[in-house]
Amino acid sequence: MYDYQLMAKWLTDKKVLEFYEGRDNPFPLKRIIKTYKFIIRGDEPIVPCLFYYRNALMDYLQYYALNDLPETDRQLYYFR
Repeated sequence: MYDYQLMAKWLTDKKVLEFYEGRDNPFPLKRIIKTYKFIIRGDEPIVPCLFYYRNALMDYLQYYALNDLPETDRQLYYFR
């Protein structure tokens, strides 16, 4: 629950929202849980990562393992 609360604090900050989703589109705790719970539980082929610097949340990153995506999605990422 603590990670959800950190993300909610971060994603309701107007300075952060200028670069993510827009200033008029905050992510309060309820929306954070709804949006990210499937990723956190491992129900999606996404690996979530929170980055800290000096014990302060600095960034969120998520990545996808290509082999875990459906074939149609994998085709988008292959370079020929």
